[in-house]
Amino acid sequence: VAELKDQLRDVMFFVEARGQLEKVDGATQDEIASASVTVQAPVKPRRRRR
Repeated sequence: VAELKDQLRDVMFFVEARGQLEKVDGATQDEIASASVTVQAPVKPRRRRR
């Protein structure tokens, strides 16, 4: 089940990213096809001092 959730997340990310890229003015299909996406690790919030 966890593997399917990961695959679904990946597919949804792909679909949403493709939709956003299609909205970009001036981007050619070659630029979109050769583009890459990197995802950074989430930033841990800093603890507040009291």
